[in-house]
Amino acid sequence: GKSKLEAENVLENIFLEERTRLCILRVFSLLDWNMPTFTLGGSIQKAFQGEKINLVNGDDIRDFSTPRKVAEILFKLSTLQELPKILNICSGDGITVANAARAMAKTSSREIELEVIEGFSKIPRLVGDNSLLLKTLPGIQTIWSPSECPLV
Repeated sequence: GKSKLEAENVLENIFLEERTRLCILRVFSLLDWNMPTFTLGGSIQKAFQGEKINLVNGDDIRDFSTPRKVAEILFKLSTLQELPKILNICSGDGITVANAARAMAKTSSREIELEVIEGFSKIPRLVGDNSLLLKTLPGIQTIWSPSECPLV
């Protein structure tokens, strides 16, 4: 978070004279299939491929979006003439890590070896405020739901 804020400050300084040309988009957690192996989605996919995976901090609450949903939102935003200074790209809803993993598992009939360990991290809740996004793109659907499992 600190490095992201530093990057935003650098951008604001670069665009100081042309402030209307800058819109900072804050994308919250991405979760779906075919994600990098170091992510939650990648770990869940490894479990579907037969690896025994332990997910820690299963009680943490996160605000997930799929990459496809974020791309859809970015495309719609790109068609607008005016944008707010900063927009959160997020669902605005929290779900536990454990329930997100279960939701992904439901998209396949395959059994997985995925142990979710209860508990909380240092940041137990991270849910974004998407009210400005909903005002900017009226009618946009932001609720997270995983794609169908691509694994057979």
